[in-house]
Amino acid sequence: MNAEVFLTIAACLIASVTDLRSRRIPNWLTGGFALLAVLTGMIQDRPIFITLEGGLIGFSTLFVPYVMRGIGAGDVKLLSAVGCAVGLSGMAYVLVGMAVTGALLAIVIRADLPRVSEGLGFPIAADSLVRESAVSNKPTIPYALAITGGALLWCATDFAR
Repeated sequence: MNAEVFLTIAACLIASVTDLRSRRIPNWLTGGFALLAVLTGMIQDRPIFITLEGGLIGFSTLFVPYVMRGIGAGDVKLLSAVGCAVGLSGMAYVLVGMAVTGALLAIVIRADLPRVSEGLGFPIAADSLVRESAVSNKPTIPYALAITGGALLWCATDFAR
């Protein structure tokens, strides 16, 4: 297992656990992960622009949902750090895996399976009337799980090569 794979999986699992428990992803985790990803890429002689392009793709993917208050800033920073770790070519796998995992997560939450949805949260309503008539506290989805799903797909394809 190379350093990038180990670093990515470890950071994503820690982020998933903290996101499930407190609905927050700490800055020390995302910032430290991004820094280590850049340093690891430099040690492995990967051009810095490829590393930063991956981070930019990750950031720009979730920035609009963040501005619209549909996702937290920790999720944006985590995906950006994952982008730095996997580089530009790995982001395609991460984004596809993230989309599939996020869709499955939304289906599970929407199905309202009592034990599962209790730990994961509730879906965020798109309509403002539905949002206002919903639960008084803001419903949240631990999206670090979906990002981890994308990272796992990237790892699976990395081992296949």
